[in-house]
Amino acid sequence: MPKPWLDLSHPFYVGMPNPKYFPPPQIRRILELGKDPMNVTEYTFAAHIGTHVDAPRHFIPDGKTIDELAIDRWIGEGLLLDLPRGRYEVVSAADLRSAGGDVRPGDFLLLRTGWGRHYGAPLYHEHPYLTADAAAWLLDRGVRALALDAVTPDEPIAVRPPDFDWPVHKLLLGHEVLIMENLRLEDAPDGRLLVVACPVNIRGSDGAPARIIVQR
Repeated sequence: MPKPWLDLSHPFYVGMPNPKYFPPPQIRRILELGKDPMNVTEYTFAAHIGTHVDAPRHFIPDGKTIDELAIDRWIGEGLLLDLPRGRYEVVSAADLRSAGGDVRPGDFLLLRTGWGRHYGAPLYHEHPYLTADAAAWLLDRGVRALALDAVTPDEPIAVRPPDFDWPVHKLLLGHEVLIMENLRLEDAPDGRLLVVACPVNIRGSDGAPARIIVQR
């Protein structure tokens, strides 16, 4: 019997969680059966809401855009690490080392902090985050992507220092380690997984919504 696939993606809908500095998402029917020959839906939303992938161009001026990344970047082996964290708590390199398990070069590293349970609530933006040395540890291990159950791996807005400059994003994306945010990891199995994380192929985009699925 084929092994089941698990969807780690949040659905997109009007009223979905959306950072206040982005325009709200719009989804509307522009043609409708009954008065038109078919149904056609129009979508308008920022590339960095819901479950999505950050391309290097998100922070790196000459970094690759979503459509410039090779198709084989989006499928491969991965490892889920369970590191429960609370409000504003950090994930350091030492934490990753202690829970590191069998991290291999080329892995998708799925980090479950447990914070995904707050998706859609104000508390979601008071999430745990990675330190710069944690990002450096990921580079040293040669992972291809970091995927997590939070809006960003960088510090939450409320605790950012005056000189904050997106250290985790810039370090990872600067080395073409992709970042995947807002995943549903509550029911994902621990250990090694097959990961398929294909974003919408938008020419010139710094990110895109993605349907991310895994198989044990």
